[in-house]
Amino acid sequence: MMGQINISESDRNSVKQTIFQALFVSIEKLQNNMITKELENIFYNIAQTDFENNQWPDCYSQILECLSNDQEAMQLVGLCALKELVRAFKLEIHESRKITNDIGEQFLPGLEGLLSHVSQNGDSKYQMKMMILIF
Repeated sequence: MMGQINISESDRNSVKQTIFQALFVSIEKLQNNMITKELENIFYNIAQTDFENNQWPDCYSQILECLSNDQEAMQLVGLCALKELVRAFKLEIHESRKITNDIGEQFLPGLEGLLSHVSQNGDSKYQMKMMILIF
């Protein structure tokens, strides 16, 4: 059985600074689902260790920036990141459950508006995936 890999704080910070752009490139330019899934897993793993300990304080603002972007591919990046953030904490109980509740309070109103916009834009190549991720 393999042991846990220790990644230095500077390396984790580098990944946190570039993960949103990497997801955008994977979704929009490469259109490679396998790479996107691996990047989502990286996001999930870092969120599990760094988000709860307040070592990723700009995570919310980065997701909000993506969700409010005019480019649908960038909105999809925000939805993917939000999905992984929720996945990292959805099974937590007690104090850690507060994170999931905060995520809902922070993002649900905006997701409602995004869903309305996406459902009206019938020619979007990302329409169905975005709608599924919102739910």
